[in-house]
Amino acid sequence: MLSKLKRWSRRTQDPATPADACPAVEDIQENDDVSRFLCADVSEDVRRQALRTLFHKPKFNRRDGLDDYDEDYRLVHTGARIGPKRQA
Repeated sequence: MLSKLKRWSRRTQDPATPADACPAVEDIQENDDVSRFLCADVSEDVRRQALRTLFHKPKFNRRDGLDDYDEDYRLVHTGARIGPKRQA
């Protein structure tokens, strides 16, 4: 129990890490750990910018072929034009 109190006391007395201690968002690479940008003390703008930078990298910006709904389905093509021609 005493060790927990010592650790808690030490953690409360340590100064908080400044926002400048985080690396620049532009320097994020594909294999970097971005969990430091997902902490509660990081602003929403920095978090969003870090994730956007990460997902614009080629490793995460690849089409997987499962894009069945990417086509334009607003125009309905019926089979009326394909069927046999009727004699009038």
